[in-house]
Amino acid sequence: MSKRVGAWSIGAAYSQWHEMSNDQRMRLMTETAIDLAMQGFALKDVLTAFAQVVEFRALGSQSYPMARALTSALLGKSLEPNTMSFEDLLRTYGNE
Repeated sequence: MSKRVGAWSIGAAYSQWHEMSNDQRMRLMTETAIDLAMQGFALKDVLTAFAQVVEFRALGSQSYPMARALTSALLGKSLEPNTMSFEDLLRTYGNE
């Protein structure tokens, strides 16, 4: 990500980060991904970076839209966990 992100940040530096539940942190990361995309960052790059956070990546197992978005970013094709788990999709199609 080559663009500069304003004067704010999220993550451990965000003042309330440590007080948030994992669900709240993942919501904030999702909202931040949308915000960054609207600022001109490539959503694929944002999702690829955020997928390094285990809890964010796990969102792909929780909903079809996130599975499609994350597999599209990570694998270059939009997939749903219909016949295998999200992580199995990544392992199976990540080797192609």
